[in-house]
Amino acid sequence: MSNLISERLREMRMKAGLTQKDLGDKLGLGKSTISEWESGKRMPGLELVEDIARALGIDPGYLMGWSSSPSLELPYEDDQGEPTEEQLAAYGGDKHAYQVARKRVTEDFGGTVYDVYPDEYQLLLNYRALDNYGKDLLNMVASAEFKRVRDSKK
Repeated sequence: MSNLISERLREMRMKAGLTQKDLGDKLGLGKSTISEWESGKRMPGLELVEDIARALGIDPGYLMGWSSSPSLELPYEDDQGEPTEEQLAAYGGDKHAYQVARKRVTEDFGGTVYDVYPDEYQLLLNYRALDNYGKDLLNMVASAEFKRVRDSKK
């Protein structure tokens, strides 16, 4: 997995026309850190993946190997080709976060961001209320459970 992340990071950095120093500056890190990520000597922590993707203008899932396309471009809901105020408000006004969520839901479930059942919506609200420690903990548990269920189906 780490080789894929390294390859995609380098590929997308170069495609964005950024040097390792440029990307490091955007992230508040040194050129040597970016170099180590790209060579596979070290990997970025999960807490940095969203920041890296934002700096490169790509889907974080692509960087991690969970998506086959780096693009965040998707059809929007209004006639001007932009997300509505309501859609952006649901993501704290963050257009990138909206695009990432929209792409993931569309690819994974063939639906829209609003195709969420009430109990799932409550889980999302609860998740958003957590601090980073709580989110990291919940993500670790969920990842372990996804793996357990996937492995039980083999």
